Amino acid sequence: MRIRGRYIVVGGIDWARSSGKTGRLLVGASPEGRLVVFSELLLHGGAQQRAAGAWAEMDREAGAADELGRSLVEWNVMGRDAFSEESGGMDVASQLAAKMPIIACPARLEDAIDRMNELLMAPPVREPEPDEPEDAQWPKLVIVEGTCPNLVGQLRTLTRQQLESKSQGTKDLVDALRMVVMTQVRARFSAPMRQHPERSFERFAEGDARYTALGEPI
Repeated sequence: MRIRGRYIVVGGIDWARSSGKTGRLLVGASPEGRLVVFSELLLHGGAQQRAAGAWAEMDREAGAADELGRSLVEWNVMGRDAFSEESGGMDVASQLAAKMPIIACPARLEDAIDRMNELLMAPPVREPEPDEPEDAQWPKLVIVEGTCPNLVGQLRTLTRQQLESKSQGTKDLVDALRMVVMTQVRARFSAPMRQHPERSFERFAEGDARYTALGEPI
């Protein structure tokens, strides 16, 4: 699947402190607010150094890094509990922020369930407009086929009651997606440094992906 190069990349992280799994997703965000999920990673337990190294490799393998291996991910959103101080006096988010850009989820995850359902609805079929982007008639939330089997499995099996539960359970990747959804991120572009007509989610950084782009919560 190939799309025009209007997307930025953001990450969503659901952190497991001592038990359970830490889940991270990579998501493309368009200027219209469309979200395309194209990579997932689950890690057992929570160790900041190990997680940061695994995520750097994740970015490279997903094509979300440049030719020098530097991540193209604009930011990674985490839940507010990751900003609570631990026994050592420093919170998880601050420790990770030394290695990657971290922001806090700006809204309650409970509110994300209805929002996700809205985004997953396919728009009415219509004739394409002249010169409109290829993705214009996609749903506002898309998961690239074959890239995120664990996320798809969780979405298919979890009930609303389980999603609203405070327990970690087996909803780590869904929670990571909910955090991205609640940032309401859009790509905001100034002029591209060099014209790049299309980009592949299989290899996100294919070609020249160096845009002066900023993705930020709105």
